[in-house]
Parts: sequence; structure tokens; C-alpha cells
Amino acid sequence: MKKIRLQLSVFTQSIVSGSALLLGAGVAQAGPGGSITFSPLSAEAVPVLGSSMLLLLALLLAFIAFVSFRKRQNGVVPVIAGALALASLASAGGGVNLLHKAYAGNVGGMVISSPAGETKVINGGTFNSYFNDSGVPLKIGPVTLPPGDCPSEALGFSGACVDGSNLADGEQCEVDCRVLASDSRLKADIVQIGTTESGLPWYQFRYINGATVYEGVMAQDVLTHTPAAVHFMSNGYMAVDYAMLGLSMRAAN
Repeated sequence: MKKIRLQLSVFTQSIVSGSALLLGAGVAQAGPGGSITFSPLSAEAVPVLGSSMLLLLALLLAFIAFVSFRKRQNGVVPVIAGALALASLASAGGGVNLLHKAYAGNVGGMVISSPAGETKVINGGTFNSYFNDSGVPLKIGPVTLPPGDCPSEALGFSGACVDGSNLADGEQCEVDCRVLASDSRLKADIVQIGTTESGLPWYQFRYINGATVYEGVMAQDVLTHTPAAVHFMSNGYMAVDYAMLGLSMRAAN
């Protein structure tokens, strides 16, 4: 019996370590740049195990059933443990597949696994996705974008992590910091100063009500040149994915 306890202890520690690796792989703590918080909708929300934890529970129960069988204990123990393991595995199955799809489609995506809520980092200049695997719906916010490295337009697209909205269990939201508002209707003092290697007009401009002068492209030009790099925002204006064009908007010297 002492040997069984030792085996169970070692196995449990492995499970805990494994869960930390599994769930921690996509977890990043909020940094000084930007952050996003996910909170339970109400204090009455009943925590539910996410698919990752259900999978770990299934493995633990399967181990108990195996040890009981090896020690020739009463057949009821391994049968019950095995049945519970199968039930946990079945419950986790759908969520695990969905989680796998989320990871496969969005490399570097972050997972919210705690029903109590979590705070994640928002990385500027890149695509951020957040997958709710907590087992409960979560409220989004506050959302703090990295200053100077993620425009407010990043929250203007369908599927964006809008402050104050809800994120259902098994769903994901996004903060796409790759896009910059490049619609000519949002700019003033526009002067063409050159042409890119790919043939796009290159301008100097400033945003309306803004003082800083920038160099970059106009969404209207990109729409006919590389349509896939243009994003239509919910406010009716257009933004451009500079990374797709291999370019960078910059402050004028």
C-alpha cells in the first residue's frame, strides 16, 4: 500500500507539473506595454473544469484504476475509476479538439483557463488571440493597448476583444495590432513623396487633429494594389496591414 501511495504521489506531481506546462504554454503575464483582463460575469458563476483539466483528471483516474487492478483489489474500485476516467475523457474531447484548432490556427494564442479570470499581455505590432477554456463565460475588460504600437482600430474589427463585451466558453477574441488606420479620409496635409518598390505611392501626412507627421501609404491605393492587406473597420474606415506589404509606417524625419 505504501508503494501505491508513492506511485500515486509521483504521478500526481507529474500531472501538476504537466498541467503547468500545458496551460502555461500560452499564458503571458500582463506587461508594461498593454494588457487585457477577463473576469467572471458574476460571483454566482459556478466554476467548471476546462477541457485541459478534464483530460488531466481522466489520466489521474485511469492511473488509479490501473494501480488498483495491479494490486488485485476489489474489482469495484478499478471499474468505478475507469468509468469516471472515460466520462472525463469524453467530456474533455470536444473542448480539446476546439483548443487544438485554436492553437493550430493562431500560433502564439493565449488561453484563459481559470474560471476566476485572468489578465493577459497585449503584444504590440502583432496578432493577439485569446481563447476561453475556463468553463464559464467571461467579461472582457479593461483593455489597455500598448501605446504607440497598437492603434485603437485594433478593436474595431469583427471578433475583436471589445471592452465590456462577453467571451463565451470555447470562444476566442482577437486584438490585431498589425493594422494601422490608413484611410485618406482620416488624414490631412497629404503629399506624395515617392513610390515603394512594389509600385505603391508613398506619402507624407498627419492624422486629422494630430500634430505628428508620418510617412506611409493610403488604404485607397492599397485596395487596388493588394486588397488582402486592407481591413474594413466597423466605423466604415479602412486600415492597412503594413506587415503584409513588407512596409512600416514611420514618423517623418
